[in-house]
Amino acid sequence: MSKKFNLGKIFKTKNTKYGTYSALISLLVIAIVIVINLIFNQLPSEVIHYDMSARQLYSISDQTEDILENLDLDVHIYALVSELNKDQTLDEMMQRYLELSDRLDLTYIDPDADPTFASNYDASGLGANSLVVESEKRFTTVDIKDIWTTEMDYETYAKTGEQNTTTYFDGESCLTAAIDYVVTDDLPMAYILEGHGETSLTREVTSALSRQNIATDTLNLMTAGSIPEDCRCLIINGPTKDFSDDETAQILDYMERGGDMVLLASMVGRDMPNFDMILETYGVSLTKGWILEADNSYFVQSLAYLLPQLEPHVLTNPIKDNNMYVLMYEAQGITELPNHRENLLVLPLMTTSESAYNKSVTLSADDEAGITAKISTAEKEPGDLTGPFYLGVAIQERLDDNEEDFTRFVVFSSEYLINKGFTDSTSFANMDMFVNAVSWMCEHESSINIHAKAQSVKYLTVSTAQVNFWIVALIVLVVLILAAGIVIWARRRKR
Repeated sequence: MSKKFNLGKIFKTKNTKYGTYSALISLLVIAIVIVINLIFNQLPSEVIHYDMSARQLYSISDQTEDILENLDLDVHIYALVSELNKDQTLDEMMQRYLELSDRLDLTYIDPDADPTFASNYDASGLGANSLVVESEKRFTTVDIKDIWTTEMDYETYAKTGEQNTTTYFDGESCLTAAIDYVVTDDLPMAYILEGHGETSLTREVTSALSRQNIATDTLNLMTAGSIPEDCRCLIINGPTKDFSDDETAQILDYMERGGDMVLLASMVGRDMPNFDMILETYGVSLTKGWILEADNSYFVQSLAYLLPQLEPHVLTNPIKDNNMYVLMYEAQGITELPNHRENLLVLPLMTTSESAYNKSVTLSADDEAGITAKISTAEKEPGDLTGPFYLGVAIQERLDDNEEDFTRFVVFSSEYLINKGFTDSTSFANMDMFVNAVSWMCEHESSINIHAKAQSVKYLTVSTAQVNFWIVALIVLVVLILAAGIVIWARRRKR
């Protein structure tokens, strides 16, 4: 006789009860995971998306956060690409911007679907993923070619001889500068003097100034007749010919009325009395020679490549805080003249060690290299001037009794400060030093000082003294380890 099937009894068994409990617990865990996931999806991207990239491509600087938190206008960002083809790195960074300010919004515009949009903003020639940034005041465009740049890796070339390139992501600097540009009321003008054999500013330097929302234009005093009224800063980069008496009078008159100037000296090896008079009027002079450094803590690779001490100042403090160097080459010494005007304040920006010395130079002409400065020997000789020397100074003079109105004058002793080879290197803060100086001249409060981020490992820059220290330290460490091993081996052998 067959047993009667009892469904209720099955549900009362121990295995069924445990299975039911396990299923309920599983469902509860799944429900909790779903709820947690929904909650996390509502959190800001900077909380749930940790930047694991080697160069912190998506991280936002304090400077950007300050600008976004203080926005008082709505800013619209348009990405010229379909959302399906968006640049993931750029989009991730922009999402973090949106979380920091409700004044921002982001819209993707597909140029194929809306071909007239880009033409309304003069952006038709820009590549996919380029940006249009707009407020009620004005608009600007950011080319994707400026966001992603590829440059020769000079550091790798110097170390290995291989001609490699490095790709940089400069999205934060470009976008923050664009946002600041469309909302700011202060757009200062800097004029670059020409007509005396000056070295033209490179595209990289003018672009760096543009990112500070500082406009630039060239100025020839012989044809212009005067310095324009809207000149907030006059830039003189490495003149090799002297100024005329009339030009000198115009420059001094501009300065006496509160004008500001940045001057980078060139190694000319000839007398330039009017040039010298401008410097002497503001309490300084040049040594007219090549500064070499004997203290290996203050140079790298050779005595002529100087790593000066950065002195405390609003221009140098950001560089010091980031533990970066400024590299100087073919530098002259700057000395402060005694008995200058009482209301003239000369503050050092960069100084050599006491072991530095000044070598006289001669000029030589070469068909390929042009005119170059040469010294007879790099050895220190009797009669050579000795340090310390200033390599950069910031000069201030209060106008009349006005507590807030100053003439500002920054002097760098070498035009190599902004030489392309030096500003291209991510190991040195030469560009920062120059841009900080011009921004200080323009009294530009919202100066953008954000570095591009390389997609490769950055080399560590150390001075010659540091290299020697670590070599000795490693040798001593190896010797100590060997000695300890020998002692332990000898003791155990005696047992």
